[in-house]
Amino acid sequence: MPELQSNYSEFFTVDESYYPEINPDSIKGDIDGWMKTWPHPTFIELLEKTERMLAREARGKKHCIWVQGAFGTGKSRVIWTVKELLSCSEEKFNDYFNEFPALRAKTDLREKFLAHKQGKIVTAFRYSSGDISNTRKLIMAIYESISDALKKAGYDYLGTRTIRGRIAAWLEDEEKQQIFQIMLNKPEYRSKGSFAGKSPEDILTQLRSTANVDQLINDILDMSENERIGVYDLTMADLKDWITDIIDNNKLTALVLLWDEFSSYFKQNLNTLDQLQSLVELCAIKPFEMIIVTHEIGALDRNGENTQLSNIVKDRFEVVRIEMPDNVAFDLIGHAMKPNVAAHDTWELYLDDIAGRSSEARMAVARQVNVGDDVLRRMTPIHPMAALMLKYISERFASNQRSMFNFIKSDETEDLHAFQWFINTHTPDNPDILTMDYLWDFFYEKGKDYLTSDIKLILDTYPQQTNLTEKEKVVLKTILIMQAVDQRLGGTIPVLKATDQNLSYAFEGDWDVYENECKSIAKALVKKGVLIQTPIADGKQVYSAAVLAGDGAKIDRLKDEVRKNGTITKLVEEGTQLASALSLTPPLRLRYA
Repeated sequence: MPELQSNYSEFFTVDESYYPEINPDSIKGDIDGWMKTWPHPTFIELLEKTERMLAREARGKKHCIWVQGAFGTGKSRVIWTVKELLSCSEEKFNDYFNEFPALRAKTDLREKFLAHKQGKIVTAFRYSSGDISNTRKLIMAIYESISDALKKAGYDYLGTRTIRGRIAAWLEDEEKQQIFQIMLNKPEYRSKGSFAGKSPEDILTQLRSTANVDQLINDILDMSENERIGVYDLTMADLKDWITDIIDNNKLTALVLLWDEFSSYFKQNLNTLDQLQSLVELCAIKPFEMIIVTHEIGALDRNGENTQLSNIVKDRFEVVRIEMPDNVAFDLIGHAMKPNVAAHDTWELYLDDIAGRSSEARMAVARQVNVGDDVLRRMTPIHPMAALMLKYISERFASNQRSMFNFIKSDETEDLHAFQWFINTHTPDNPDILTMDYLWDFFYEKGKDYLTSDIKLILDTYPQQTNLTEKEKVVLKTILIMQAVDQRLGGTIPVLKATDQNLSYAFEGDWDVYENECKSIAKALVKKGVLIQTPIADGKQVYSAAVLAGDGAKIDRLKDEVRKNGTITKLVEEGTQLASALSLTPPLRLRYA
């Protein structure tokens, strides 16, 4: 072994092009970053359904796609890649398909996609729906996104025949004419040929005529955008007519609207979905296709009572659930670690030593997730059991800020005690290994507000404990994380159960203390009444918290029930202590008696 003391960061860093979260800002400086998207099975399913959508071969009336998935599963990355595959050159398309064996085998899919790309496809892309609080904003957002896509694609016809009537109706109002005149008086508009020497009345007359007014309308729309004034107000029927107009007159073979992070729209408009349903119905008539991306559909309607939402999904959308397979997740983490070429030989010596210390744990994880030993070795210094836990605990968060990829990418200056902090402050000489307990700060101390209630309920028992040694704290954190995630997964991942064997796996290679003492430390916590052991199958016993903080899931259900059914009258009738809770003066008591 080398005798030089070094931090892990001297041997590798996190690739700067590795983005934990895809959004308009993160892709600006890496326009070809989509070509690194790993074609895992659920992404290939999305590509296949996209191809059938373009071919208009979807079953029944389903000509749209609903992409759903948990936080941190890569939905934004795959939708970005679909957008680029639809609009990129044939050369780049083939480069991407040739890069990955899984796609090279899909020759039929490649040929069909390339055939579609010979037609006229326009792709409009929109990110986030947090500001779409009503139907009018939905209509204008779609109109603006498609208009922008047409301009970028070089199309001259922007649907002016449909828009001219709406602008004319707007200009019939005298107050609107006064606003329009103020704009016309500005030098930058007075010099435009379509405006020169004309009053609002002249322009209104021209709009009502049968003359070609395409340039005039384009200038009006530009002025409207620059001055932030709305010169028309479209209805959903108008929008559908406009989309039909631009498809027909531009002879488009497909107009595809991809909308990422669409979940907020449903949270704000769950009871007014008829307008969206009306728009989606157009997709069955014209080659207008929508691909929307949300979190789990069930999370949008937690009580499962919105039949309109479920009917829209069932009748109009092909659903694709994006999942991040364990082996793919591990591969992506391994690829994120950018080696220092100059220190390669030294690192290989360290790697042989560190990886050799956790061989049994690595074998157990490899059997569980069907991943190669080389992939798990490449993730060093992340312990194999910690890597598995990282994948599953991050999926239990209601926020992208605590995804598996954010744990790897987050800078250590953010005081999150994530992966970059670890490699900058720990050394392979001891060697330090990133075991499960190192996930605690990132996912609990700094992330508890985003945890699902059932997991938080278990982890909340830790701060209630007092007089624990440092060793006991480390082992307790590990057991609580294992208990919480195992319970959430319904026991489907046996190696994550908090048994003696799995606890040994979790600390294997963490010499000298924890590998040898973790089981005796856990039993000491049982004697203290902090933990209990419960029998399970095969004569094994599982550790769990002796006392939970409270039934968080039940409390959440009761809160939802009160919000749904609670009324002031019911509170007064059933809340026997309500009267005593309010202290009234004698005159007020007489008044409200």
